[in-house]
Amino acid sequence: MSSNPAPQQDQTSGTKDETRIQFSASTSLDAVIGGLTYHLPNSDQPPIEVMLSDGSVAQLSAGRVVLRGQTLNIPIGLSKLQQISGNGQFITAQPARSEKFDHNNQPIAILEQATGAAGSVAKAVEKVASSAANLVPKAKSDHTALEHSLSVARTDVEKIVSTLNGIPEAFPSDTLTKTGMDTFHDAQNLGRQSSNWMLSVGKLLEGFDDLNQTVQQKVRTEIQQCARSNGPLRPVVKAMNALSQYPWKAEAPTSRPTQKPQRRGTTPTPEDEPQPWIFAAKWKTPIEKFKTFVQELDEGAGSLEIDDISQVYRTSLTSAQAEGLQDKYPFLELAYANVVSPDDPELENEEFHAVPRAPIKTGARSESTSHLQDLQNNTEAYQPIAARKLLPADKDAPYWKKMIGSPFQPVFQSEPKDDPPYMHDDSEGKGTTIYVLDDGFDLEEYSVSLLKARTP
Repeated sequence: MSSNPAPQQDQTSGTKDETRIQFSASTSLDAVIGGLTYHLPNSDQPPIEVMLSDGSVAQLSAGRVVLRGQTLNIPIGLSKLQQISGNGQFITAQPARSEKFDHNNQPIAILEQATGAAGSVAKAVEKVASSAANLVPKAKSDHTALEHSLSVARTDVEKIVSTLNGIPEAFPSDTLTKTGMDTFHDAQNLGRQSSNWMLSVGKLLEGFDDLNQTVQQKVRTEIQQCARSNGPLRPVVKAMNALSQYPWKAEAPTSRPTQKPQRRGTTPTPEDEPQPWIFAAKWKTPIEKFKTFVQELDEGAGSLEIDDISQVYRTSLTSAQAEGLQDKYPFLELAYANVVSPDDPELENEEFHAVPRAPIKTGARSESTSHLQDLQNNTEAYQPIAARKLLPADKDAPYWKKMIGSPFQPVFQSEPKDDPPYMHDDSEGKGTTIYVLDDGFDLEEYSVSLLKARTP
């Protein structure tokens, strides 16, 4: 399952005298194979190979997909979803997911804003690559931690890829120096390749115990190669670091000054502008029912995350598209717009934000001030909220932990042994304050009940 990484350029600053290159206005494309959405490379990039659930390898190119020996050609200038089939094989080709930008912004400012997120992506992918050798599945349930790491890293990569896909579409007439354009394309293309690899391996791990031994060994080999210095994820780490360190301010043409873009959520979003939405299914909702909902919603254009205890789908919708979805699909537990910018460098992970970091400075508190007043008076002394990371599910936890972690049930439908695995984050409760409000009980009523119980 080679990713065929493009050769990387040496990191140097672009100059005003360097030749400037215009963005390509061509639309990035995806191919849906077996319900999974893979990115196709640009026309000047080599093919990408991904392993499918049956162990076969699909070859993805800019204008075609070779699937189980059958070549499926994609029409030039494809602008909407289209099913393509031949000799029993079929795919769905569609425009790739891309961020939509206001033309009041500028590509240089957007790239500059994305640098913090790119650095975080590099760290997440490096973590997967570095730990892969120790996470090669050998027995049942050995792959849970790696599945989670792949899911987190791929979600981060997808955010950057969506941003980079959107820039040429919004600003086709803008230019970068050759060095800047090479840095941009390396991050975009290698981000697509690494996302495909993580999606493929993650899906194989999801059903690992049901794979035949030959396919299981292929998956193990892929993961072992991931940990090597020339593994499939190493190039994207370098590319994302290059993107985050590049001096984008120097790329701005002198005739067009840069402006700092506003964060999403600081101004009202037009109703027809897509926003990130998150959907989660209720406990014990059949997986196929949730997958059907995803296809009916937007043909799976977003990111689907399914594990032993949850089914989550993230995508972008307008307010009109999102209206009334919980009424139409009563098995949805959550359906809400996520208006926090995923590219905000202060928020490395959008989930588990409840633990404050240690104060930057400390000092004695006056005896006359309360702790609350002290916090209010010294808000600037605290760093932004720290992200929590979800630890792997613990199937061997004591029953009382699994019972506490179980979803609410008005009437218990199962035995304690059937409770889902215990889930918790890496804070281990540190920094969490719990308040218990108890109004007591009626002594008089209790005494009457006790007397009745003792009366023959």
